[in-house]
Amino acid sequence: MFKVSIKKTYLEPNSFRNIIPNIQNFKGCVKNANVCVTFFQEILDNSKDEGQPEHTKQADYHFRKWKGLNYIQKRFEPEKNSRRITNWTFTKKFVPNMLLYFFTGYGYKIPNFLIVFLLGFSFFFYNNYNNWLKYGLKQKDLKIESFNPELPNYSSTFYYTLDSTTKLVDSQFQATTEFGMVWLTAQSLFGFFLLSALLTIIINKFVR
Repeated sequence: MFKVSIKKTYLEPNSFRNIIPNIQNFKGCVKNANVCVTFFQEILDNSKDEGQPEHTKQADYHFRKWKGLNYIQKRFEPEKNSRRITNWTFTKKFVPNMLLYFFTGYGYKIPNFLIVFLLGFSFFFYNNYNNWLKYGLKQKDLKIESFNPELPNYSSTFYYTLDSTTKLVDSQFQATTEFGMVWLTAQSLFGFFLLSALLTIIINKFVR
């Protein structure tokens, strides 16, 4: 199939997601990744040429997924007469591809985004609750009845974590220690990357 030429065809890319037959393990997929890269590139070009936006998104997703596996192939299972790529080239290309795949499904999968958000939020909630005293938290402008800098509770921790990661609320809590500021920065960066990912998904879903 990787030798076919596809022109002026209405074709659903998802129908070919298991294009390699009788593949039972990850090594087998990696060894044949170049086949799928070439095939889905052909489908992607056809979808673009024929003005099929939904099929273009599907083809792009599968093309980028197999391209990621192809980096593994080029590093550990290169084809005959092909030069093995270096560790640096492999890391530079494979790691961003892998992160995009797991975090957002290359900007097409909302469930991936939700899972990453819930896992990240849960981690920071747990960390904030257990390190509450080390943050040296102070109230900003308003007095909140449930706030106690000496004793963490679920409601205060929830609002502080939501504020730190998404800025959807103003928890009125401010970390004052260096330890607290480091973790506040980490949560803010997490929220920034999540926002970037969400914008990408929205653009891919509703604009393109």
